[in-house]
Order: sequence, then C-alpha cells, then structure tokens
Amino acid sequence: MPGRGAEARHLADFATGWRFGGRYPPGSERTSYDDSAFATVSLPHCVVDLGWLDWDPASWAGKWIYRRTVSIPAEWAGERIYLGFEGVLTGCTVWVNGVELPEHLGGYLPFGYEVTGHVRCGAENVIAVVVDGDWHDVPPDGAPAGPSAVDYCQPTGIYRTAHLRAVPPTHISDVFAKPVREERSAWRLDVEVTVDAVAGSAVPLRASLRDGGRDVGSAVTPTSGAAGRSVVSMRLDGLGEVESWDVDAPKLYDVVVDAGGHEYAVRVGFRDSRWEPDGFWLNGRRLQIFGINRHQLFPYVGMAMPPRVQRRDAEIIRRELRCNMVRCAHYPPAQEFLDACDELGLMVWDEPPGWQYLSEDAAYQRLIERDVAEMVRRDRNHPSIVTWGVRINESRNDPALYRRTKAMAYELDGTRQTTGSMVTRETEGWAQELFGFDDYTGDGTNAGLKEPIDDLPYLISEAVGAISAQPLYRRIDNHPVLAVQATAHAQVHEIAHANHSFAGLLGWVCFDYASQNGRTWRNLKTPGIVDGFRIPKYAAATYATYPPPGDKPALLPLFDWVRLCASSAADRSALVVATNCDRIVCTAGESDVVTAAPDRTAYPALPHPPLTIDLSGMPAKDLQIDGYVGDELVITHRMSSTVQSDRLEIAVDDAAIDADGIDATRVVFRAVDAHGNWRSDVTGAVDLSVEGPGQLIGPAHFNWDESPGAAAVWLRSAAGESGEITVIARHSLLGEAAATVHSAATA
Repeated sequence: MPGRGAEARHLADFATGWRFGGRYPPGSERTSYDDSAFATVSLPHCVVDLGWLDWDPASWAGKWIYRRTVSIPAEWAGERIYLGFEGVLTGCTVWVNGVELPEHLGGYLPFGYEVTGHVRCGAENVIAVVVDGDWHDVPPDGAPAGPSAVDYCQPTGIYRTAHLRAVPPTHISDVFAKPVREERSAWRLDVEVTVDAVAGSAVPLRASLRDGGRDVGSAVTPTSGAAGRSVVSMRLDGLGEVESWDVDAPKLYDVVVDAGGHEYAVRVGFRDSRWEPDGFWLNGRRLQIFGINRHQLFPYVGMAMPPRVQRRDAEIIRRELRCNMVRCAHYPPAQEFLDACDELGLMVWDEPPGWQYLSEDAAYQRLIERDVAEMVRRDRNHPSIVTWGVRINESRNDPALYRRTKAMAYELDGTRQTTGSMVTRETEGWAQELFGFDDYTGDGTNAGLKEPIDDLPYLISEAVGAISAQPLYRRIDNHPVLAVQATAHAQVHEIAHANHSFAGLLGWVCFDYASQNGRTWRNLKTPGIVDGFRIPKYAAATYATYPPPGDKPALLPLFDWVRLCASSAADRSALVVATNCDRIVCTAGESDVVTAAPDRTAYPALPHPPLTIDLSGMPAKDLQIDGYVGDELVITHRMSSTVQSDRLEIAVDDAAIDADGIDATRVVFRAVDAHGNWRSDVTGAVDLSVEGPGQLIGPAHFNWDESPGAAAVWLRSAAGESGEITVIARHSLLGEAAATVHSAATA
C-alpha cells in the first residue's frame, strides 16, 4: 500500500490460491482434510454469486469454508510471523495447522494473529478459515428483526485481502505521525512509535520526514529493550516550510521510522481543520462542504472488490462529481479508498459500523467502543479524514456511551473533532462538537432543510434520498422523475450555501445499494445519484457542474431528445439543463434558436444553478446546445433526433491492469445516439464474451429490460498471464462493440 505499513517479508501471492468449499462441512478445518474438490479463488471473495438484483441474506447465512496451503520460506525461521485479515463478514474462526485461534466477530476492521509458534518454516502449512454469515449481536447487527433491520446488505466472505508476513523479533507494529501547528504557523510532527520487543533487544529509533527522496527532518531516540509492546514518543521540529494538504493541492509526505533495520512507513499531510458555528475551516479559510454519502456495495460481489475498484469510487466522487467531502456510511471503508481520498483531496467523515440499533447491553456497547478505537487507530494517519463519527448512525442519544467514544478518539488522535448523525434535534447531553443531522424535509417535488441549531457547528449529513413521499429514483423511472431528483439536490445545496450556519451538506447517496429495509425495488435501494454500476443518473449533473467553468466546462441535458422527438404529445416546455456556463444557446435548424440562463432567482446562492428551457417549438431535428462564459463559447453538446444512428458503445475504466488474478476494471456497455448520449429506452439482451487472459465479474448475458440502455460488468485478470484482454459486446439491433485492456505482471 502507498506509504503505509511495515517493511517485512510478505508472501506476495497470499491473496491468490485459496480453496473455497462452499458451505462448511464439519471437519474441513483439519489439516488432513482433502480439499481437492474445492474451487480455487482469490481474495477479495464473496461466498455467493449475487447478481445485481434480488439479494437475499438467507443465501449467505451460515458457515462457509476457505483453506490455503502455504509454503513458508525456510529463511523466515527466527522471525515473528503474523497472519492478518483486512475484513471478513461477519465473523470467522481461523485454524493454523489444526490449531484453533480465537473467534473474531465484526466485519469492517482488520484483525490478526501472531502465528510464530503454529507454523513450520521450510514446509507446507494449512490455514483454514470458517466464515460465519449468521446474524450476531455485534454492530451493525443485533436488532431482533434480523438483517432487514439494517439498511444495507452485508454479503458474507473474506471480502478484503489477507496477509502473511514475517518481521524481526523486535519490530515496529504501528506509527502515528501527528502534525501539530506551532506558533507563527510553523509545523512540527509528533511521532508515536509502537515497538514490539523481545527482552534485551534495545534498538535505536530513527524517524524521518521525507518529501520524495529529500529528508525534511529527522529525530533519533533509544528504546528501553524491555519485552512487550511500548509506545515511544518522538518529535520532529524545525521542519521549515512544509506545504499544506488541501482539497485543491493534497500534498503528502512520507514518515519512515527505522528500528535496527526494520522500517515502517506512513503517509501524512499537514492541514488544520476546524468545525465552528459559522462553518468548516480548512487551513484558515472557510470552505463550504459540498459532498455525498457512499456505500461500498457493488453488483455481483457485494463488498468484495479489489483495491483498484475501491479507489475508483473516490475518483468518481472527487473528479466526476466534484465533491470535496464524502461520508463513509455506515462503516469504515477499505483502506485503498482512503488512500485515494488522501491523494485526490477528498475530505472524509469516517464512522464505526452501525445503523440505528443501540443495545443497552454492556457487552454490545463495549463492541462499539472497540470499533471506534480500532477505526481511529487504523485510519488516524489519513489527512483526508476531518471528523470522526463516534456514534452509531441515527441511534438514540446515549450521553455516557458517546462521551466515552469521544474520549477514545481524542486519546488516540486528538487532531479531529467528533460527530454523529442524528434524526432528532435533541441536544441535551450532546457529547460531540459537530452536529450532523439527517434532514429529509420536503416531498416528491420540493426538498427543504430545517434551520441550523444555534451555537453548534452544523452539517447536513444526509438529504434528499428517497423517502416515503418521493419516487424511488430508479434508472427505469421516467425522465421528468429523474430530473426532479436532480432539482431536489440543487434545492438543498442552495439552502446550505445561502446560510453560513450550515457548514455544508452531504447528499444521500452516491451509489444505489442492496437493501431489505424500507422502500426497495427488488431488494435494491435506488436513491443514488449514480446507479450501482457507477453510471450517472441525471442527479449526478447537479454535482458535476459544481466547479467553475475555467476548471471544467460542463453542460448536461437532463432529457432524451430522441424520445421527445418521437412523440408529438411529449411535453418539451420545461426541460432541465445542468451547466456551469453563464448561458446556453439551443439550435435545431437554421432559424430555430432558444437561449436560456441559469435560474438565479430560485438559486441565488448556488454557484452554478440548473436552468429550464422551453423547446416545445423546436423541430424534430438534431439539437445543438452551446455553452458560453461571457461571450466565449466553451462547450458544445449535440443530441440526435432519430434512432437511426443508435449504436452500441463499450468502455473500460483502465487501459491496463495487473496480471495477479485479483485486479479488475469496470466495463460499461451502453446504447447511445450518434453523439454518445445515453438512449434510455433500448431493451433486449447484450451478450458479452472475453478473449485473452481475463474473466468477467458479472453475467455473460445481460438483460437490458431491467436496466434500459446501460449496465456494467467488471473484468478481472488471470493470475500470472499477461496479454491483451478484449471484451466484446453484442446486441441484436445495435450490433457489436469491443474494448481492450492490457494485463501485465508488475515488477
């Protein structure tokens, strides 16, 4: 991982070559068990093939078996060996060479074991993992109603990667590098190094702050040599001029700590953030929060997507939707997602697993405290995180519990204020600094917000969504409904921008996600401004047009011109266009011209409001929309008037992937008009085939009747096989299209 973790002997291929036996047969954890009939899989992995609709928690409930036979190098003898898992849903028991290790419950944070005494170096070893997908009394689970009591599905599996590594007997197990602002705006770095030592092995510690190959500052201190774990504090000052981490310039440095030749590296960013009653302040300036919530669920595999795909979500949110903040709802995300947020300048609200349910049982509350502590300890070096969620999402107020979780966050970090989302505006006994409120004021036509609470930093943690008075906002809904969703997001951001007592707003939600809770369509929640395939709906345009046009001119019509031209009865009198231009000019013929400007009457505070145009008098000819900033033409968008030129389009997110059997990239296949606009009423089957060393994550036969004109699969590499991978899509009416990805082994 970039800039994170210990220099150690890793088994580089440990995430491949796992044997998956499906439902757990009693005794299959034994070393002698014959697993030759098991399927060979790579991590991350989900225990069931999910499809993209109709997920059923009963399908992944129960126990499942994974096994891995691993040859541990002889040169590891004399070192300490650790087995670790980044995430297993929802619990598991691990055996190493037949020795049972303590059960772990809780699916969203890493855990591990020292297995030095259980493995044989220079020989084969058998690791067995029995994964438990049942409903347990552990956050976010525990409510008596079972899986439907949580708003998001949690498919079982070893859904993040696993590690097997060796380190010296005395080694570094953790580094926290805490930037501290001193007087006269100078920075220092307080470094806390956790050393795990054997008796009598005192080693000097050297901590260095590096900018590429340049040392910015360093410090040296001895260790005591006492056995066990100890925390050594170091200070790096006199750093001179260091660059701040900011949303538009996310400068990162490396902190490298050496203990007798064993190095541990983390990344750090220098930034000063503060939530105040008049808003959010970053590096001394007020910054309006313009953001979104994110679930990490994907079609076909649940949460079991590899690092590149996790990172891609952050790129969509920051680069395509132009958000400056994301809330990780409602659990700590994959580390790779946070790495990408650091690099992209995307600020983060990180929160522990949970959804509404809060047991009064002391053991359950201790698990909440455990999760908060482990989340902060895992993620505290990420400069992108600007607040710790230390409450269970939308839970009742429990001042005593949430004072304890706040104290934990401050003890382990101390550089970020705390928060939690509320559905009531109860402030008595409120223990956090930032008040996060889930505000679903409004109906199916208009969205609103309640007034902020006086004298508290106030952030809208959720808004719009798809509550009972609103449509579901499915991709198959008609265009006016999807345009209403876009307008609703613009309305709430307008209100938040107009009053600086709002620090800002995080819309609900970025991506559609599987659920059995409340209003769903075939067990899919569809309030996303982007669908589960990561294909934008019209509401995404409200976000994509946020930047100034000099940064990225944008012009996005929220209608299908072909469909409007096909029906003489279609209403074309109030069509919505999202843009960051000053005005647009529409033409459909030599003399047919309509000009419109953003609606600054309804949206006086929003930097780039949407606009409404009346094209009812336009002829049924190809439409051209020109966007102007001042008198300069900066963008042109064309739309076809006929289906005659419709075609099949296929595109991949990445031109190259790693040939490790784990890496993957998205493959989007769409029906488009002659100018590349989505054709929203095209149905029928799309057949997909792969040539070369790769395989599909998703079906080879996709029915567009349930997702008209657009869908996606993912393409995974084959382990150790380099070469060109071509994905070919075929549709009976639109013909054939192909895209190519290069798969190559990394050095």
